[in-house]
Amino acid sequence: MKTLFASLLMGTICLSSFPSLAQGPEIPDAVVSHFRTSYPAAQKTDWDKESNGYEVEFRLNGIKWEAYYDLNGNWLKTERDVKRREVPNAVWTSLAKSPYAGWKVDDIEEHQTPDYKTVYEIEVKGKGRKAYVYILPDGKIVR
Repeated sequence: MKTLFASLLMGTICLSSFPSLAQGPEIPDAVVSHFRTSYPAAQKTDWDKESNGYEVEFRLNGIKWEAYYDLNGNWLKTERDVKRREVPNAVWTSLAKSPYAGWKVDDIEEHQTPDYKTVYEIEVKGKGRKAYVYILPDGKIVR
């Protein structure tokens, strides 16, 4: 019994010594390098290979984030869910003046992209439809 326990313990130690085996799919060096440089304090990383690229879920300062990369290793975006109170007032003012004024806000995410340091994706529903509105912190609608 002691031999079996010792063998299992050694196997676990050996697996944890090889991150590519213990942590899931093979991730290109360019993706890992960008991620480590961009989020050096990230914790609890969980990598996934998808048909169109790579996704990593992680925690940063206790907040859950997700970063996305294409198959060539290019960073596409990083996002997190946010609460209504975390969104600047300028965003709400802009939404209230948009064609989506009065529509129900269903979901809010903060995105970081190569084009925008911060942009809010607001999912709205109304008139039997769903739409996504992208608004910068200063209230400018970008899409």
